Amino acid sequence: AVAVDGLAGEQAADDRVKIEKTMNADSRGNCVVTLRIRGKSTRVWESFELYDIIPSGARFLSLESRGHSSREDGRVYASAYIYNSNGQNMNGYVSVYNSIYRDTLRFDRTECPEYSFDISVSYVIRGAVDGHFIAESAFVKNCRTGVFSISGRKGVDIRENGGWKFTDE
Repeated sequence: AVAVDGLAGEQAADDRVKIEKTMNADSRGNCVVTLRIRGKSTRVWESFELYDIIPSGARFLSLESRGHSSREDGRVYASAYIYNSNGQNMNGYVSVYNSIYRDTLRFDRTECPEYSFDISVSYVIRGAVDGHFIAESAFVKNCRTGVFSISGRKGVDIRENGGWKFTDE
């Protein structure tokens, strides 16, 4: 699982940020992993660390056009990216800001009216070893406050030839 032991002193997850992990087989026999991050903020600018672990029976294949996404929803701008840091580890960041304040206030210290954000980022994995594996939880943490969220785990049956089956764990 994502290392929760190292979170001593961090704030428990709440409705300020949530992460959801979905996995879907694609038409080429690979699997698209999508992390959806939603939350609320009263800061002009917020940043979040993002972590995920590829199941041990799979290997990172590519980001294609999926490793980065940005979204503007009214005056709220959100950007997310993820990359394969090494082996089974995926790391990334999420940044959100209320763009109405971008030219007039300091990003790092300024409060603003509460707003919501919602952004997704994806990557592609391929089957490498046949068998049943655990797709561990993804993790997102606010860099300033330490508030975090952990997604659910999934079971995944992998077939090297492209067969994927997902179950709740």
